[in-house]
Amino acid sequence: MMKKAFVASTALVLCASASFAGEQSRRPASANAQFLAWYGGAEHQPKPHDTSKLLYEQSASSGFSTYGISSWGVSGSAPCHSCFDPMAADDFTVPGTGKYKVTAVYVPGRILSGTEPTSFYITFYQELKYSKINLRTTVAIKATCTTTSYSDLGHGDFLVDLSSCNLGRFKNGHDYSLSVQPWFWSNGSWAWQTNSKQIGRQGFVDLFGGGGGSCNEQLTPIKICFPESGYGPDLAFAIYGRQL
Repeated sequence: MMKKAFVASTALVLCASASFAGEQSRRPASANAQFLAWYGGAEHQPKPHDTSKLLYEQSASSGFSTYGISSWGVSGSAPCHSCFDPMAADDFTVPGTGKYKVTAVYVPGRILSGTEPTSFYITFYQELKYSKINLRTTVAIKATCTTTSYSDLGHGDFLVDLSSCNLGRFKNGHDYSLSVQPWFWSNGSWAWQTNSKQIGRQGFVDLFGGGGGSCNEQLTPIKICFPESGYGPDLAFAIYGRQL
């Protein structure tokens, strides 16, 4: 496990819906500062690992909402899309030209129970699209990765190292999606910070998988599952990588 870079300034209060609240003094951190701290650079003389740079960012720029969305797993049930472990996902587009290798992802959130996760299960989607006509979500997975290499930036803000994962190439301009699930040894849970501003398509959530409505059966747009104020339509994250 990688050494902690810094500790977030304000802890959040848990609420009964397995999300978190009370973040009046919490502000989005600079994703670029997270990156520089993790890779050992400095803002005036950055030395990014493996020539990586910030590719996509909707964490600091979008504005945090009050609540987070559950997305986690526990040992004993293998990571999958039909298990009883909640998961969340959101879309992104790689800017620029050419093709890229993704090397890290930053996800702000809060550990709701348990201690630090033992690993992370990351899924990238080639397609993740919800139909308002048939109320079904089309899912096409691009690549998955289970990694134990990550930095805990304080109480559940994570920067996950994907440099050793076989994720394939990411084309600029293509609409991809990302899911992040911290995995705990025996008992633990995590909420992924939501954003008040929607960038691209709305984020998705699958609460438990296995029955009881769309939100418990498939990845479904967040505001369908959580229409209350305080839940943002998007998830907060940033992606790092390098051009190939």
